[in-house]
Amino acid sequence: MEETTTTVVMYPAPGIGHIISMVELAKLLIHHQQQNFSVTILLTTGFFDNPSTDSYINRISTSHPSITFHRFPSVTALIQSNTQSLAATGFKFIKSNNVNVESKLRQISQTSVIKSFIIDLFCTSAMDIASAMEIPVYYFFKSDEATDSEDCLSWLDKQPSRTVVYLCFGSRGSFSMAQLKEIAEGLERSGHRFLWVVKRPIQEHLEKNQVHGKTGEFELSSVLPSGFIERTKERGLVVRSWAPQVEVLSRESVGGFVSHCGWNSVLEGVVAGVPMVAWPLYAEQHVNRNVMVEDMKVAIAVEQREGDMFVRGEEVEKRVRELMESERGREIRERSLKFKDIARDALGEFGSSTKALSNLVQTWNDN
Repeated sequence: MEETTTTVVMYPAPGIGHIISMVELAKLLIHHQQQNFSVTILLTTGFFDNPSTDSYINRISTSHPSITFHRFPSVTALIQSNTQSLAATGFKFIKSNNVNVESKLRQISQTSVIKSFIIDLFCTSAMDIASAMEIPVYYFFKSDEATDSEDCLSWLDKQPSRTVVYLCFGSRGSFSMAQLKEIAEGLERSGHRFLWVVKRPIQEHLEKNQVHGKTGEFELSSVLPSGFIERTKERGLVVRSWAPQVEVLSRESVGGFVSHCGWNSVLEGVVAGVPMVAWPLYAEQHVNRNVMVEDMKVAIAVEQREGDMFVRGEEVEKRVRELMESERGREIRERSLKFKDIARDALGEFGSSTKALSNLVQTWNDN
C-alpha cells in the first residue's frame, strides 16, 4: 500500500525577511516530524521582490529537499496612490493572489494530505480559502530581521566586552537624510562604540520609515554628515544595508541594541541577553515597544516627536548613554540576562518551546 504524503503549506508575506523567517520555521517542523513529511512554501511575485530571493530559495531547495517553493505568476501591477498607504497596497496585492492560493491548495490536495496551512499575519485574506477546504489554518507572527556582511563580525571581535551599541531597523526600516544626520550626531556625541546598519534613505513623498522596492547600491559618505565616518573610525563601524543580526547580537562586545521593535528582532535581542533602546517605526512595532519597556522591562524608549515621529540627535545621545552608563541601564542589562536564561531553557531539549512545537507536529501525525 502506497504511503500517504503529509504536507504543510506555508504562505509568507512578500519580502525576503518574511520568507527567511518562514523557512526557519519549516526547518524546525521537519526536524520534529516522524513520518513522510514535506513543506511547500507559496511565494507571490511583483511586490517587494528582492534580487536575492531566487538564489536563497535555490540554496534552501538544495540543502533541504523536503522544502519546496511555488512562485505565483505576476498579478496586475498595483500602483500606490497618495491616498493609499503602503500597508494598504500590500494587503490589496496579497488578496489579489487568492485565486492563485486556491488553485495551488487544490492541486496539492490531489496528491498529498495537507495537515495545516500556516499563513503570515498579513495573509489573512487567504484564511477563508483553506477553511472552506477544511484545512486547519495557523498564524505565524513575523517581523523584520537583518542578514549578509561578515566584516562587521571580525570588527566586533576586536572590541572590549559589552561596549558596542548595535543599531539596526529591520529589513525595511529606513530614514530620511535629516534623520540619519541626527542619529550620526547623537552617536558621535555619545562617545560610545557603535555598529550601525544604514539603508538607503527613504523618498520623502512615500510612506515614512520604509524602504520601497529594490534599494540598490549607494555610498555611505553621500548620506551621512561630512567627515562622520572618518571622525568615528576608531570606535565605530557603519555598514550598508545588512548585517548578520543573530551573530552580531551573540558577540561578547555588544552591550546594547537600538531596534525598530520588530518582533523577530525583539526575540533575537532577548535570546542574546542584550538590553535595547526601543525605536518603533510602523505596523505593530509601537505595541511591541510597550511590551518591551513596560512589561518585560528590557528596553528604554526613545522620545519621538508628535506627528512625524522624528528623533533629535540629543535624544539619541541621551538614550545611548542611559542604556550604557546609568543605573537604570544596569538594571535593564541584568533583567535581559535573566530573560536570556529563560529563553535558553525554553529552547532546550525538554524546554517549553521545544515541547510545544513537538506537540503541534504530533497532532498532525495523529490525524
